[in-house]
Amino acid sequence: MSLTNLRAFCHRREKLLAVAAVILAIAIFATICATQIGRWSVWFDESFTAYMIKFNFADIAKWTSFDVHPPLFYWLLKIWAAFFGHSDVALRSFSVFCGGLVILLGFLLSRKLFGKKVGYLTLPLLAISPMLLRYGIEMRMYALAVVIVFAQILVLIKAREVDSNSLRKWWVFYGVLLAAGMWTHYFTALAVLAQWLWLYFGFREPNCRGKKLWRKLLGFRENSTTKWQDFLHGRQGNFLWSLVVAAVLFSPWLYFMVIQLTTVQTAGFWIPPVSFTTLPDYISSIFLYQTASAATSWLTFGLILLLIILIILFAKTWRQSQDDKPFRENLKLILFVIIAPPLLLIILSMPPLQSSFIDRYILASMILVTVLVTVIVARNLDFAKMWRAKVWPIFLYFMAVAAFVGGIFAVVHFGNYNKTTNTVSTAKQLMAQISAKTGDQTMPVIADTPWVFYDANVYASQNNPVYFLNDQADSFYYGSLFMLRNAPENIKNLDQFIANMSGDKVWYISSSGGAATPPKDARGWQKLREIYAPSPFDGNTKTQAVEYLVK
Repeated sequence: MSLTNLRAFCHRREKLLAVAAVILAIAIFATICATQIGRWSVWFDESFTAYMIKFNFADIAKWTSFDVHPPLFYWLLKIWAAFFGHSDVALRSFSVFCGGLVILLGFLLSRKLFGKKVGYLTLPLLAISPMLLRYGIEMRMYALAVVIVFAQILVLIKAREVDSNSLRKWWVFYGVLLAAGMWTHYFTALAVLAQWLWLYFGFREPNCRGKKLWRKLLGFRENSTTKWQDFLHGRQGNFLWSLVVAAVLFSPWLYFMVIQLTTVQTAGFWIPPVSFTTLPDYISSIFLYQTASAATSWLTFGLILLLIILIILFAKTWRQSQDDKPFRENLKLILFVIIAPPLLLIILSMPPLQSSFIDRYILASMILVTVLVTVIVARNLDFAKMWRAKVWPIFLYFMAVAAFVGGIFAVVHFGNYNKTTNTVSTAKQLMAQISAKTGDQTMPVIADTPWVFYDANVYASQNNPVYFLNDQADSFYYGSLFMLRNAPENIKNLDQFIANMSGDKVWYISSSGGAATPPKDARGWQKLREIYAPSPFDGNTKTQAVEYLVK
């Protein structure tokens, strides 16, 4: 075999190994997701999503403008639903798909920045990352946002490799991804700012400051005269091209973004204020999917030990790489995207601004911690002399694996439990009981509030369509309730609704414990039986239904 053929064989073998490793990691991730994806009832944000995608594309944009997020995720999910259906499992599977893309892009990113060994070491951690698993089965935009941020970083690295006219397409593509991030979730901008900080400090040198620095940052050649023709033809201003493309693509939604953010700041929001526990909870969630205060003593001790070893080995890695500028620059990029978004989000959550700090808003930063861990491990591990390998990097890696496995058990245990409100939806279990007891009859289900309606409506059937009373929907001019003001499921006149029913019985459901009492407009309703869907954590009733004879 010639040397050329040998190299080609080795290259093909390496590609097959990489493909097999990525497929195995995605298979592990998807298998874990499959065990949980249909286990838990949807919670409000998910049920709002499921209702939103029933509209056409224009109406999705219209109703989203009254909420707090942009519409791209809903548009993509609507397309997904056209092929796979509208069940909770089908809609959540789009996030599983995005989670698989995160694993692929995470492998490509870590291998691109730090070599194939780091890429392979990163795969297992990505596959069992508790935060990725949790939001890989969430009917929301967070996994998609991570895909876009990882793609942004990869394209940015590619665009910077060679400063030539042929790479203008990569800067344009980077601009498209910048816009896609903003169309998906506004706080992807924090990860983008981290990327720009890396660019800025990468160009900033003693002999490159002020105007010279900004010209270089925007992609103009040194000692050149800027002409509009040069910019328009892509001969200069590569990074500026990205900004222009992103601005043009996002401009149709800019007005609505301003209105949404203004509304949140003036009307308030549900997110609790930043406190002394915010950062400890954030770090604990990355590894354990638990708040720091909820972790047991041994888990807390293990996490603290893991962080101490991580910091010590990082300091050693940084010190020993002082002559390896490319490695340091790549490590800085990862550090910027890990550290800058949570710090910026904390600053943006300080008074007089409304708090916006929720860990899932900066999920990409949390997932990138896996790359940081594997870089430090690989840098301190001599793969050629494993029999003489130092114990601490190996210990760090397996501690991270152990912490993630513990986090998986927490994800399985808590499911859709809302740590902010200390609630969990049991609408799926209640609607399953209603369907079983209704049988072949047609009995409408009336929710006492629009909030209960959203969750139950995901599990509506032909025999058990779900409606809600109009009491609250007309009192809101923005957000999820505004979308329901003229919805076909909105019962504005209860007497007329009952008169038009084909049967004589209804189910009345509530999550407040008050379903035994008929609605205030009910007349002569006769209670027949009650059913309950208790919380899996404390056994207390969270959702209940009462069957009423109404005629």
